Amino acid sequence: MRAAPVLVCQRCVEPFVYPIDANVSLHLVKSEAELDDGADDTAQEADDAADVDEAPEKVVGSRHFDVLEQVEDELILNIPYVPRHDVCPGAPLKTSAGEPAQGADADKRPSPFAVLEKLKQKH
Repeated sequence: MRAAPVLVCQRCVEPFVYPIDANVSLHLVKSEAELDDGADDTAQEADDAADVDEAPEKVVGSRHFDVLEQVEDELILNIPYVPRHDVCPGAPLKTSAGEPAQGADADKRPSPFAVLEKLKQKH
């Protein structure tokens, strides 16, 4: 499944598109008792597979199985807990040492630790 939900970056609080490209295999079973049956077979199949994610996930199916709800659940599971940009727009450029680049806006702001130090000296 592919989707591109719009999330809010938790660093800069700006919306951004988070592309999702997930491939999920489901094995429908008739009852919850069958979920545990063959657990060793599934583990063996996972060992034989090149990737553990290729083993199908067992799900209890019924005549009223809601495929749309299952797809929605899988999409939600693929969204990061704390969504954020790789590099926030408007963020100051940094050198390879992690220091702000020359002319960056970070030079204008005082360090939060420097402000704390001033408060500590007052008392």
